[in-house]
Amino acid sequence: MRGNTRQYNELKRRIDYLLNNHLPTSTPSGQYTKKQMDEIRSFLLLSHAEFEYYFEEVSEQIARRALRKWVANHNYKSKVLLYLATFTESTEKIKQASTSEDKIKAIVGQYLITLKKNNGIKEENILKILCPIGIEQTQIDNFWLSTITSYGSSRGMVAHTSARTQTLKDPKDIISDVNYLMTEISKIDILLKSLS
Repeated sequence: MRGNTRQYNELKRRIDYLLNNHLPTSTPSGQYTKKQMDEIRSFLLLSHAEFEYYFEEVSEQIARRALRKWVANHNYKSKVLLYLATFTESTEKIKQASTSEDKIKAIVGQYLITLKKNNGIKEENILKILCPIGIEQTQIDNFWLSTITSYGSSRGMVAHTSARTQTLKDPKDIISDVNYLMTEISKIDILLKSLS
């Protein structure tokens, strides 16, 4: 875990804790009690929240750090600020900024608003978070994007439908998905760390 950000290491600890304490052991029959089914649901909700928080927090820190460095030294060259400008420069508030410093602050501010409005971990959410700060979509595994989108949909189903109508994955399949998600998030995290 040394090569990853603090945010990733915290995510890993939290996901490991949830796996060990909130997800029932898989049964050969695939049959679970109502309590175990609620534990599966709570795991999906809690782990989804942790994934979402990780992406928002690590991205916010990267954007804020780039802005701080630029304000301290206007000659600072930042891939993060360049990408942010490309993605957000057309908003009215940014167009009205009178100085380059005001414009850059407005650009970062617009991105932070995007993070605050984020509500999910599906592909469109992930790309809106990562691409504006310098992660190319080609650097993100397409199968991982579909897996995290499916995971986000599972959480949505749990959060927005009655338990009586839900069909949940078996814990062993959830563990497999989570392990894969974490492996790929670790790779993305190393890319994010290189942006700093």
